[in-house]
Amino acid sequence: MADSITQDYLTYKLQKSGLNFGNISKWPKMDCSTCKSKLEGDVFTRCYTCNEAKMYPVSGENTSDAPIHIQRELKLMRELCDKFETTGVVERQLGKIPVDVLPEKHKATLQVYLLQAADKLFEKETHWKGIVSLLVLSGSLAKLCVDKGHSADVEIIYRITSWYINDKLRQWIIHIGGWEMFVAWAEDNAMYLDRSTPQVSIPELSTVTLKKEADIQVRTSQDMKTCITGSALISPGIFLLTDHGNHCVKLVDVSNRTVTSSLQLPRGAPWDVCVLPDDQAAVTLPYFSMIQLVSTKRGQLSSGKKIKVSSQCHGIAYYNNRLYVSYAFIMCIEVMTLDGHIISTFQRNDGKQVCNAPFYLTLSASTPPTLYVSDYTADTVLKLTLDGKVLRKYRDEQLKYPMSVVELGPGQLLVCGQGSHNVMLLTEWDGKMTEILGMKDGLFLPRSIAFCPHTRAVVVGMFNYVSLKVFYANRQHFFIRGKFAFSDMNYHVFNNV
Repeated sequence: MADSITQDYLTYKLQKSGLNFGNISKWPKMDCSTCKSKLEGDVFTRCYTCNEAKMYPVSGENTSDAPIHIQRELKLMRELCDKFETTGVVERQLGKIPVDVLPEKHKATLQVYLLQAADKLFEKETHWKGIVSLLVLSGSLAKLCVDKGHSADVEIIYRITSWYINDKLRQWIIHIGGWEMFVAWAEDNAMYLDRSTPQVSIPELSTVTLKKEADIQVRTSQDMKTCITGSALISPGIFLLTDHGNHCVKLVDVSNRTVTSSLQLPRGAPWDVCVLPDDQAAVTLPYFSMIQLVSTKRGQLSSGKKIKVSSQCHGIAYYNNRLYVSYAFIMCIEVMTLDGHIISTFQRNDGKQVCNAPFYLTLSASTPPTLYVSDYTADTVLKLTLDGKVLRKYRDEQLKYPMSVVELGPGQLLVCGQGSHNVMLLTEWDGKMTEILGMKDGLFLPRSIAFCPHTRAVVVGMFNYVSLKVFYANRQHFFIRGKFAFSDMNYHVFNNV
């Protein structure tokens, strides 16, 4: 599989740049099956004459290298690599390619650079994002080789890249369920794809059995009054919590049931948290009109820069280099850059107040992305466009004073009902809410909720409670593209099920 994907992308990259390296791949040119026009691309493409989009079968000499069943993988890899390249993801990770990477006399320099760069991509964790980044780097190096008259070195790049994925990443790929899980990650990860992905039918999850585990003690010896108001998943089984009562943020390892790092915030009680790129997170400090950036590198917390904002900032979410911040008492939502520059404000829609008390918000993984806001005093969850237009309002008699909201996957969210002492499952396609956790499960004034698709853990923080409530969902109740699993916008890892 890695050979075919590497081969296809390098060929695609060179052909797209007007170059050619025929020794790697010879995909045939195709005609549109609808209007018979010659297609600009090969194998996977859209006809710009009649707008027909189709995955065309591979034929010719290399059918054994790219059988029909991996066409989704090749197509998605091309799209992701294009997106990573245009948004500068790899350059931010590795920096620019050195000018001396192709010396005339020392051919080993290219190989050493590629291997060292690959190791850097995976030094902290193995993830599909790193594999995409590796292919983007290989494509850039291949183009550079051809531009500089070193076409023969493209074969070296191809062999090193495919070997690295096949050999060094093989066990990880097998462990999480194979390349089918790449398809699941890629199609659900709207942060990286700028296209409409087909929605799959997800079964009714109101019957999912959530198994209660023992509470996880998150109070430390220095704490006075623990109150977890926000939580976010930063890696499998690792959550970043905002402890409002003790004026700090904490890293908790759910698998090991321990607080692994804690950081005191001198500027007061934090409220909510969201994950940012490059091992960072953003924390709202409502009483000091500030957003505090926090580093989570190597599992240790440290303070970063501060962003001055309006008074009483509460909920926070991140998407595409933008922060979405809600103000519960000003009754508005601001969109701003990571430097605090306000781009837009959502306060009124069609002459009406958008929301009354927006304590929390989250971004969906749908295409196009949408914003979900919990409106505390209206007992409502709002669905907004990213420019503030209200698309839909969700209510249910069993939901009172909604607080934290988290997306499980396209069209599914969990909502904390602080006043109703429960967690509700909201299914977007029918607008219904179903209670899946309540007082019978030990909930009382729940405020924060987060979900880990890797461990299948639902983690709930409650008002003035020293522990986290932890529940695990039964494996047989998860579904994604033919297999059972949840997905999460901020972190996409799926076990073989």
